[in-house]
Amino acid sequence: HDLRTPLARLRLAVEMLPDDQCGSFKVGMVQDITDMDNIIHQFLDFVRGIEGEPTQMVDINELLRSIIERHQRAGRDIIVRLSAQHLIPLRPLAMQRLISNLIDNAYKYGHGEVIVSTRINSGSVVLSVMDNGPGIPASQMARLLRPFERLDKARGNEGGSGLGLAIADRIAKLHKGELTLLNRPQGGLEARLTLPIAP
Repeated sequence: HDLRTPLARLRLAVEMLPDDQCGSFKVGMVQDITDMDNIIHQFLDFVRGIEGEPTQMVDINELLRSIIERHQRAGRDIIVRLSAQHLIPLRPLAMQRLISNLIDNAYKYGHGEVIVSTRINSGSVVLSVMDNGPGIPASQMARLLRPFERLDKARGNEGGSGLGLAIADRIAKLHKGELTLLNRPQGGLEARLTLPIAP
């Protein structure tokens, strides 16, 4: 919060600059301030944790639909392929954060096409978020789930805190689930979340 107050003041000051004299760099400065605020938000999410939220029986498809609708209202196209409905034990706000991080990541590093799917497999619900961006070397995948880790090339040069996937992985483990990253045969990356059906 100590950082957010001066950032808010800085953003207000930048937005009040005259467009005719400062228009060329004003938009970039506002975006930089927004990026800094997002990094602070992710860091607070990581430090704060999500262990206190109670578990509820939730239809993950319904949760997904509400998240995807928000992305669609923002002009993002998402291909959706959902399995039959199934109630599973979830912390809804934490799971919403996990899924949103995966979708944001797919848009950030992909080339515009994002596919979200669910399926039921051997006592688990499997949720996949797939993009068509560059893949990741197999040796680097586990590293990307650790805090503050980013790759130097391809999917790692877009800025950010290096916390989005670490937060998603922490939430997956809190649900006794597993988050894995897989290169897609046709190109791109799949972030695959496997969650147990039984509590």
